[in-house]
Amino acid sequence: MRHTGAVRIALVHYTCLPTIAGVELVMGEHARLFWENGHAVTVVAGNAPGPEDGCWESDPPLPAATPETLPISPPSTPPPVSIPLADLGTRSPLAQRAHRELASGGIGMVFEQAVEQLAAELRPILAAQDVVMLHNVATMHFHLALTAALWRLADELPRVRFVCWVHDLAACNPDYAPLPLHREPWARLAQAHPRFAYVAVSELRRRQFTELTKQPPPRCRTIPNGVDPTRLLDISPQTSELARRLGWLDRDLVLLHPTRLLRRKNVELTLRVVAALKAAGHSCACLITAPPEVQSGTAEIYEREIRDLHGQLDLAGDVFFLSDLSPGGPLGPRAMHEVFQLADALFFPSRQEGFGIPPLEAALHRLPIFCSDIEPLRTLLPRGVTTFTLEATPETIAALIVRTLAADPASAARAHTLRHFSWAAIYRNFLSPLLAETEPI
Repeated sequence: MRHTGAVRIALVHYTCLPTIAGVELVMGEHARLFWENGHAVTVVAGNAPGPEDGCWESDPPLPAATPETLPISPPSTPPPVSIPLADLGTRSPLAQRAHRELASGGIGMVFEQAVEQLAAELRPILAAQDVVMLHNVATMHFHLALTAALWRLADELPRVRFVCWVHDLAACNPDYAPLPLHREPWARLAQAHPRFAYVAVSELRRRQFTELTKQPPPRCRTIPNGVDPTRLLDISPQTSELARRLGWLDRDLVLLHPTRLLRRKNVELTLRVVAALKAAGHSCACLITAPPEVQSGTAEIYEREIRDLHGQLDLAGDVFFLSDLSPGGPLGPRAMHEVFQLADALFFPSRQEGFGIPPLEAALHRLPIFCSDIEPLRTLLPRGVTTFTLEATPETIAALIVRTLAADPASAARAHTLRHFSWAAIYRNFLSPLLAETEPI
């Protein structure tokens, strides 16, 4: 049996955003990803905030598109529900009382009452879920009454799938004093619950878990953490949504050609190079700024030629004229900065230039630069520019781009990060398949 459609998911941790720490950030990203992909999300934590805290919803109502921004579609699904249960916090009075009793000799009435109280608080919430994801609360010693309550609830709720996310393992961490893992409740930190599916954030954590619990390797899979490229690159919500919808950051390569549609700008070569990249098996997006040209009387003829070629080469999903996506007019400085940030390389194939500012802008954005071997482009920058002759075939230029970027350490690291560690890739490659399952690994 497999889940289809929306899945009801609860994420459980001691604390939640806006507390800024590694586990909270990862859990917050998971909640956002599940929400954006149409699932019903509940966050349960000692301080779980609501939408008014700015954790789940976008910043205040998004403004209409302007030359400084690109258009965006508002979210269509309700934001996650946040349920604050103070007793889940490691510094809550309940947790502290249970901890003091354990420190004084072991399990007693206070600890048992704490387990009962936590189970009673969590039971109706978790029973309503399809999947419950436990972030560190089953592998760390900060709130052992909560760990014991979750073990109990996993036995009581056979319809619910429990997924234990292994960020850290107290039993393997030398920074903590030796724990009495031979005694309850500490022993559970070195055991695998038979109903938990286990997920480790790295191969190291997966190996540590299986060795600690004496489980076979398939008992725990690895799902890495990720990064949000558009947030790190300070891309506006409008442009981020556009990049997501058009799949720009899912491509092997994003080229930027800032240009007006003038014949001397040689935009037809850009189109043919993208077509050659596609034919060679590379997924490529090319962003052509294409602001309207009002000075040249022949520009309209050239634009029709370019748009005809665009259709003939079947590049509708690969080459984007940003002027078509910006109803407010030419892109302003903010939006131009963002497309430079999103691109992997500048492609500038002009037949003639009086100066050529885009290569300098690309250099400041640390973009690899590919440009035609003409004056003055070849003399603008003494190093860091890859030139090609205008007589070269599109296939030759395409191969040059791929070869050069693969040999550049920074470009290769960026491409690897976007492909394997962007949150979109993490969801597509790992989280979505995980949700499709109903049985523990």
